[in-house]
Amino acid sequence: MQFDSQILWDELKNKEIIGHGREGLILKLNETECIKVYTPHYAKHAQEEFENYKILLNNGLFVPQPKNLVEIIIKENEAMLPGHFRGYLTGEFYLQAVTNKKVPAIIKEFIPGNTYGTKKHKGYEIDNLIQFLDDLQKAGYTFELGEAVAKNFVSTKKGTALIDCSNMKTKETLNKWQKNFFEKHASAYKKEVIKDLYKKLQENNNLTRGICSKINSILLK
Repeated sequence: MQFDSQILWDELKNKEIIGHGREGLILKLNETECIKVYTPHYAKHAQEEFENYKILLNNGLFVPQPKNLVEIIIKENEAMLPGHFRGYLTGEFYLQAVTNKKVPAIIKEFIPGNTYGTKKHKGYEIDNLIQFLDDLQKAGYTFELGEAVAKNFVSTKKGTALIDCSNMKTKETLNKWQKNFFEKHASAYKKEVIKDLYKKLQENNNLTRGICSKINSILLK
């Protein structure tokens, strides 16, 4: 894996955490850029995700512009990153101390907006999300079902953006497993995203009657 530069963890440790998941932390660098710092366990995914952004942008999809693939140097000062099996629970993920390690990170465009499921959405925002998922499928791409989470999508003035592009699958690859498997998988991914959105809206007390009806009609198709 080739890196554009190296960054010391000490330069990042006080940055605002704006996202997290099993693969790592998302830190806001400034008003236009953020950085995804990978955990050691998922480090091998960094190069692939970096390329995925380029692929989807070339297909006209709204995703962050990738800027640099960098190496983060963690010295004696421990970095608390999402752990794989061990660690202590905080919020929705495990944090584990990482020290004397080098991990990859992606510097990418920061897209401001509202994460799906964290606010009461208008009908057009749900339509924008469905349109994005349909466009993704038409372009011949989808993601692992484990990535089918509402928090990976942001509602903006320009439409719906997908802000995490890890574990992408292609039509060509999936159809090698089984004829027309891509269509089945992409449809399942789409439904899982909508189901997770419904769940998050319920948990955050943001599910209105109109949106509930709209989502149910989508899931029944």
